[in-house]
Amino acid sequence: MKLSKDEWKKAKTIARALAHDTDRNELGKIVTYARSTYNIKQIMALVDALPRSGYVRSKRTQGYLQKIANVLHRKLKGLLDKQARFILGWSFRLLTTYQLKQINFLSVK
Repeated sequence: MKLSKDEWKKAKTIARALAHDTDRNELGKIVTYARSTYNIKQIMALVDALPRSGYVRSKRTQGYLQKIANVLHRKLKGLLDKQARFILGWSFRLLTTYQLKQINFLSVK
């Protein structure tokens, strides 16, 4: 599936919103779940449950998960299952790239 211009914009917006002070591995876990679950409602149910789950071992992880939940609810709202999954997958890839660029930028200074 090809992303439309608007869908690319959403993917980039999600990645930029999460690039600073978010553990990309937490979004990666959601993306992994999304690959096997084709229903965006189930994916968002996981996104909502994670910050309150026993999985959270620290306030920092809880903060990451809450930030991810807030961003995904705003940006994936109203999308079809397939669209949302593709945007989510590309957001994760872009997030990885944006975070690596931040690390390289900081190490050059």
